[in-house]
Amino acid sequence: MTVTTSSSTGGGARGVTVFYRVVAVLLAAFFAGIALISLAVWVKNGHIASLVSVIPLLWLAYAALGFVLVRRLVKSKWTAAAVFVFALLPRLALSLVHTYTPTSDFLSYWQMGQAFLRGDSSVIAAVVDNSHVYEFAGVGILEGVMQFLSGRTPLGYQILQIVLTAGIAVLVLRLGSRLGWPVGLTAAVLYALYPSGIVMAQVFTNQHLAVFLALLSILLYLHGLRAEGLGRRIGWGALAGFTLLVSHYAHPSSIVTRIAFLTYAVLLCFDDKKHILRILCVPAACLILFSAGNALIERATLALGYRLPETRQSCVAEGILTGLTYETDGLLDSALRDEYRALTADEQRAAILHKLTEPAQVLKLLARKAAKMWGAMDSSFIWYTHETNETEATLAVSTALGALDMVFVACVYLLAAIGLVRRRNTLRPFALYQLIVAGWIGVYLVYEIQMRYRYYAMPFLMIFAALGIAALKRRKKENA
Repeated sequence: MTVTTSSSTGGGARGVTVFYRVVAVLLAAFFAGIALISLAVWVKNGHIASLVSVIPLLWLAYAALGFVLVRRLVKSKWTAAAVFVFALLPRLALSLVHTYTPTSDFLSYWQMGQAFLRGDSSVIAAVVDNSHVYEFAGVGILEGVMQFLSGRTPLGYQILQIVLTAGIAVLVLRLGSRLGWPVGLTAAVLYALYPSGIVMAQVFTNQHLAVFLALLSILLYLHGLRAEGLGRRIGWGALAGFTLLVSHYAHPSSIVTRIAFLTYAVLLCFDDKKHILRILCVPAACLILFSAGNALIERATLALGYRLPETRQSCVAEGILTGLTYETDGLLDSALRDEYRALTADEQRAAILHKLTEPAQVLKLLARKAAKMWGAMDSSFIWYTHETNETEATLAVSTALGALDMVFVACVYLLAAIGLVRRRNTLRPFALYQLIVAGWIGVYLVYEIQMRYRYYAMPFLMIFAALGIAALKRRKKENA
């Protein structure tokens, strides 16, 4: 059985098609508006002067090579390797500028990894207890595994993360190719050129592994929906659930993907009512394995001393409270976090309800948060030069690529808006990507924000932008 399209004629199918079209139009309006605001701020702040330097010119020359790659590269078994190398080279080149030193939260993760390798569970348990995040036990363990694989040196770890981010470009190729081969290749090249992605590859963040595994999980899930035979579909669904579970313990942010998986499958049933069981067995296997695995890991980390019995899980409430703080525009604030962390669960719920008592102020806050989260300069440039990482060379890179990134992202948003409303391909994977991006926007309307948190959504926006480029090419041919 293959994935159905929106060409079904039933009333339910038409309703699903209308739903996805409405979501597409809303997303297009959102990102077009953010792009225009971002460009206006960029011009007002005089960032254009930062583009007149060697680094942006080198980037443009490499982008021209990417343009040639898109035009000349034919589909073959070597295409993924070519995309991988194309994404790898600029990230490796930047690693020659500076070997990163972990700071702040990233230093805490690094120290947890070191503690895991020497068998000291108390360090990880202390971080879990202080943060009220059970999954941080998994962060510490996975951090240790990655340190072991990279030779336990900062440079080795930096190179391993660069390899992971180049791998993300290959996954973008695969996900985009579900909507057409040229779309996948264009999206992968856009992701490889993403200035913030090139810089963030140097930073010791747990997001790289989490995003890589989450995208891999999506590919496995889609494969399961297309597989023949109930056993194979269940197997692929379970494998997708396992991969997403590991991603969740690298960075506890899988809730959007899980909801999107289930919503996507349920809506598929309206298109293919004869195969409801065959469709729903995939998300069922995925989510059951995820839930069972999560329960086992929580028990295991407690039994092994990576989590204290008295530690409570309250990070979500604290994140919402910080995200609904009008005075800080919902930005992550360590002092506020500590203040909210000290409250009891009942006090946290009461504080959240109190913040919602002024609807007008809440709406203003949400608008300001959206503009910052998606339109302000990515915080990867701040982390790249944070504390001991601030050198003359890193500042030059951050200034030049930061200014370039704002223009690049704004253009991606505008192209994505075109792709969302002008696409011709109606295959359902496009709808799944829509659900994930819409869910990611929704979460960070209420949760605390940092601009680097848009990281997971960007691969899908590159795919939408590639659809926009394809639409513009069609329009040019039609007018020729």
